[in-house]
Amino acid sequence: MGTPPYVPDGLTGYLLFPANHQFGARVIGQTLTPDSAAAWPGLALTWVVPFLLGLLLAVLVWALLLRSEVRNQTVVFLERLQRVVGEFTEYQRKSDELRKSEERFRRLAENMRDIVWIVSLDLGETLFVNTAFEKITGRTKQSLYDRPNCLDLVHPGDRAEAIAALFRQVLEDDHDAEFRIVRPDQAVRWLRCRAFSILRGPGGANQVGCIAEDITERKRADQELRQFSGRLMRLQDEERRRLARELHDSTGQALAALQMNLGAVKRLSGRLGEKARQALAESLDLAKQCSQEVRTVAYLLHPPLLEELGLISALRQYVEGYTQRSGIRVELDAPADFGRLPQEIELAVFRVVQESLTNIHRHSGSSTAQVHLRRDISGVRLEVQDQGRGMPQERFDQAGQIMPGFGVGITGMQERLRQLGGRLNMVSSSQGTTVTAIVPTPQSLAL
Repeated sequence: MGTPPYVPDGLTGYLLFPANHQFGARVIGQTLTPDSAAAWPGLALTWVVPFLLGLLLAVLVWALLLRSEVRNQTVVFLERLQRVVGEFTEYQRKSDELRKSEERFRRLAENMRDIVWIVSLDLGETLFVNTAFEKITGRTKQSLYDRPNCLDLVHPGDRAEAIAALFRQVLEDDHDAEFRIVRPDQAVRWLRCRAFSILRGPGGANQVGCIAEDITERKRADQELRQFSGRLMRLQDEERRRLARELHDSTGQALAALQMNLGAVKRLSGRLGEKARQALAESLDLAKQCSQEVRTVAYLLHPPLLEELGLISALRQYVEGYTQRSGIRVELDAPADFGRLPQEIELAVFRVVQESLTNIHRHSGSSTAQVHLRRDISGVRLEVQDQGRGMPQERFDQAGQIMPGFGVGITGMQERLRQLGGRLNMVSSSQGTTVTAIVPTPQSLAL
């Protein structure tokens, strides 16, 4: 069979184990004899080579799988890193934009004439205030940074109303608030203030901004204008009173004398011809008509009963004459014990009634009207209502107040009441219009 291959002593493996130090070995528990050794190549091909190939393939597959897992983890890591870098870059860009925006805001705010103030409610501190605060209030900006509270600047008479108005602005976006402040040098100035929420969190406003404009000069101009308007109205009333007196005492008396003379001629008209008697009759009728119109004009210029018997008597006489002239039935609702008021208040209320009824006759188309007059501890309250077509809605602002420039009569009523500390309100719809005038009396002003 030939010489068996030499098997070194100590060869170990999964299939070969040492048997002794002589020729011979065991193959899977059997002795490798010279005869069996001759079968080694076949045995190696049958078991060893496939095992090694399988082992190599397994190692290759494991290596490939390991590389694939590492590659996948590397890709995920790189994607996350790229996302983080992108987010950081975007954050850096937005931070730069925010910083530039803040710089522009500060430059803009510092050049404004109005006060710009931002306060944090959570931190209880001032975040920003511009230099205009020092110019208007006379206090340093640092005082507001040290203690973010300037309510002590507000005039004591305006403090409660100003606080309520500012809270309404933040919570309900209410209208601007106007109030007085007292500077350290005791100078009084007027501010128009707008407060608003900048950020809103779960608990409400976190930051509040405030813009305040110094309107002292405008208030002074308004005050001078009101004083001028008051003087103009007093002069107008005096001129009306003078004209009414002249018409009554001069023209009225002359017309009355003319009627008497024409009446005397009429008694002797038997000597006249037919045409002369007809002309005389027409002249007498014209004289009577002129006399009546003069008395009406004199009364409308200045009702004498207003000074003699008071507001209620003057209104009753005026309403009766108005109904006869216009055909509009007017109901006057006023207490019998209304009493007398200061002359300027009685005249203002009478003029409001007069102007309101004139507007009803000219514009409303209503066949009826109601005048309600009440007096209590707060003052006098007047309401004039009709059931007409109403006023165009474009004449009213968002607050329901009639806008200026829509008639001299309404503006005159508003100015009269403003001179007395009162106010005028108008509500109009397709069902009619209600004019409400409220005038405080001296007793209510004292309270």
